[in-house]
Amino acid sequence: MIKSFVHNSDNKIIINEKVILSLDDFKKLEPTYSDLPEGYYTRLYHPGLDHILMGDGRIQLNLSTNWEEGNRYIKRVDDFHILRSVLEKEDQEVSLNVAKELEKQLTYEKRRQKEYPKIEDLTVALWEKIIEENSHKADQIQVIRMSIKSKHPKDPGPETPKGTIKIGPGTPKPRKVKSKNN
Repeated sequence: MIKSFVHNSDNKIIINEKVILSLDDFKKLEPTYSDLPEGYYTRLYHPGLDHILMGDGRIQLNLSTNWEEGNRYIKRVDDFHILRSVLEKEDQEVSLNVAKELEKQLTYEKRRQKEYPKIEDLTVALWEKIIEENSHKADQIQVIRMSIKSKHPKDPGPETPKGTIKIGPGTPKPRKVKSKNN
């Protein structure tokens, strides 16, 4: 393995060609690290071999091949690897929490609908049960539907006072009865 430290043009730090961190994350463990000098966009360091700053056009600056800070960064490769793992885990936890919050914001109908079998699956199961007299898929889908209904029971809505009839879509409206006196 070639020991190396690279600070590239898109502000990524690469150590020993395996640990890659953003400059901001790298500075969490090495806050005194200096940004690249103005006009330069890349630093390449291989201990004992070369230490080069590359800049705009053909500007190149050769520095000492024994860069103490660079040697320290390379020796801390395991620390940076651990940092990257911790940051990735935090990102995953944040993503999971965001997904949970988005799920909570779904309406009751959307949460329930999201889990229901697709209409195509329902159609095939119905066809097989009625036409082919094979109820296997329909039975499986019914188990799923019952589980969803148990998990997400229908919202009964506002309570209807006793003695009144709740009239909703599809419910026939009461007819007026003519009295004999009319």
